Amino acid sequence: MNMVGEIINMKHSIGNVPEGWEYLRLSKISDINPSYKLVNGNIYDFIEMASLPTEGRKIQNITTRKYGTTSGSRFKQGDILFARITPCTENGKMGLVKSLRTDYGIGSTEFIVISPHEETVDSDYLYYFLKLDSVRNYAVNRMVGTTGRQRVPHEVFKEELYIFLPPLPEQRKIADILSTVEEQIEHTDTLIEKTKELKKGLMQQLLTKGIGHTKFKRTELGEIPEEWEIKRFGDILTLEYGFNLPEKDRNGGAYPVYGSNGIVGYHDTFSVKAPGIIMGRKGSIDKVAYAKIDFCPIDTTYYVVNSSNDWKWLYYLISIQDLRSLNAATGVPSLSRNDFYLLKITVPPLDEQRHIASVLSEFDKHIENQLDQKGRLELLKQGLMQKLLTGQIRVNVS
Repeated sequence: MNMVGEIINMKHSIGNVPEGWEYLRLSKISDINPSYKLVNGNIYDFIEMASLPTEGRKIQNITTRKYGTTSGSRFKQGDILFARITPCTENGKMGLVKSLRTDYGIGSTEFIVISPHEETVDSDYLYYFLKLDSVRNYAVNRMVGTTGRQRVPHEVFKEELYIFLPPLPEQRKIADILSTVEEQIEHTDTLIEKTKELKKGLMQQLLTKGIGHTKFKRTELGEIPEEWEIKRFGDILTLEYGFNLPEKDRNGGAYPVYGSNGIVGYHDTFSVKAPGIIMGRKGSIDKVAYAKIDFCPIDTTYYVVNSSNDWKWLYYLISIQDLRSLNAATGVPSLSRNDFYLLKITVPPLDEQRHIASVLSEFDKHIENQLDQKGRLELLKQGLMQKLLTGQIRVNVS
């Protein structure tokens, strides 16, 4: 068993405790589900399960509730909230309480509250320890209950979890290093969202007004450049049904298999030559994907047959349509080809289509680069957590 696995469960030998560190039961350095005394009728900050993040420590969308009208967990500033019910445990929902506006807070009944003893353990350090994949995997393996309503027993935190604990200055240094990387991840996330918003606004502008036009004409769709035409989607493309490809046949190969919500596997042969546009036919009917390589669309999708327009421009044009408004089904959402064909659109000349697509593609490349950077930072954080929290790498606190 690796060192990370060894530190979480008292049933296994612990190997070598790093010099100057202690090996302690979690419940010796923190209170599990502490019984804070709250006042009936008082208003307290409230955190629901949906507010608990899967990545990062920050808890968003804190509201308020009157105590006595709701039951649930109780916590204070610096406490850690660990989601104990499926699928939230598997998804890694967990947060560090840092922005309470009231002395105490109340929250979901499905939180396990871990309140660190401040004189012994730094709350950020303990948060990162509990965020280790090995801790979450152990908690998941100990879940009990019926399918779909399984929960982590409280005794996992009260009796079974152990921790390697360095001195407080070293804890704080480790937490500072990890939080610095996490802040870079959050900053990159912010940049990604800002770039996406900028691209979204630019798409609306370019796909309806074009680039550099001075002469416009009035139409039923508003003012459009003089050279543009109004058509329907049915005039410029055809939607074909995807193919029946059983799930067992999507386990390998070079060609992506597309479902209504994106790539769902890979296959060793392809059905459609790239480039291609895939739209949801059933399920996620508002999702549109662009395939750069040959692909296999399954029977929950349509794929576009396009003869005379720029593929990337057409992809962007379809992407800004309100496809959910075309859903006529009462159960699983579905998209009718005929309804889609009737949508009126503005169509620029081919050269301008390519120009518009080129501008928007640069934004896509920028977003891809930012996502790659975020991925590298996440790998760095995971590697540092594994090594710093087990003492495999020691930090200099002087």
